Amino acid sequence: MTTSRVELLRRIYADWARGDFSAGWDRLADDVQFIPLDDITDPDRTRGPEAIRGFLDDLTESFSDLTIEGREFVDEGDRVLVRAIQRVVGRGSGASSEFEYWMQWVFDENGRVVRFGALRDD
Repeated sequence: MTTSRVELLRRIYADWARGDFSAGWDRLADDVQFIPLDDITDPDRTRGPEAIRGFLDDLTESFSDLTIEGREFVDEGDRVLVRAIQRVVGRGSGASSEFEYWMQWVFDENGRVVRFGALRDD
């Protein structure tokens, strides 16, 4: 089962690397929690598929280009760690940025994503 989770995430990140963030929504649990890179986002704004979709829509409006590429996938049973490279180009400024971070995806016993997002050092 865990191999299929890694393969699922490989497919999702392949789409994200092309800037297509429509993949994977059908695998999210109703109470899924997304943990963004920043520390200031209200957690209620990123709980549940609809809230996460709104957060992502707001984020993508800020950039003329946004991609997230999965570089390494580490299977940990009900969790998968993904080393990601995020690239953005500011819509107004045209400034570009690239940064690397780890994301963790947590699955329930039915293979639904219950939590995903940036790992923190704290």
